[in-house]
Amino acid sequence: MFGIETAWARWALAGALTASAAAVNQVLQPLFEERAPLILYFPALLAISFFAGLWPAVASLVSAVGLLSISLGLWEPSWHAPETRDALLLGAFCVAGGLGIAVTQAARGLVMAYRGTRARLNLALAAGRMTAWEWDVVNSRVWLAPGAEAVIGRGGVNADEAWRMVHADDRERVAQAVHAALEGRDASYSFMHRLLRPDGELHWVET
Repeated sequence: MFGIETAWARWALAGALTASAAAVNQVLQPLFEERAPLILYFPALLAISFFAGLWPAVASLVSAVGLLSISLGLWEPSWHAPETRDALLLGAFCVAGGLGIAVTQAARGLVMAYRGTRARLNLALAAGRMTAWEWDVVNSRVWLAPGAEAVIGRGGVNADEAWRMVHADDRERVAQAVHAALEGRDASYSFMHRLLRPDGELHWVET
């Protein structure tokens, strides 16, 4: 889960970020007329929701509400009903915090789904001894999918390096196919050619 695999680490992250926000809030309270600067809790809350998960984020929100209640004086010397302004402040914080958690949880789900799809694609490519690539024609950059090293012998190349790997006897034919694709005369862009790997081995590849 984004580098945080264990439950204790996720809860530790939630506790550390909540405590840090509370500490900074305590220092800055005098600058806000003894009213907690709520904005300090939101970055921590969103980070907890995204990296640690739903329940640590909910626990952090509840803790933050408790800390805000204390800072607003609702527990001194004993609990009393909040004034209208304080009640609105706490209510707005709860609503905004809940919405923030919901949004980050949705974003987290999308990222996890994307990572799962990408992992399955890479597994399928590796099983078929294939790779995926993308050529940025304007900037002369080539993006290679993970596992490309097993196919072409290296994990990354630029356009010039990729061109030099094409066998000399095939370069004219490859160049014609590339120009036809760029000019829109051949949308399929499918052909076979020989590829010289860095280790000196010569392989036939289909592009």
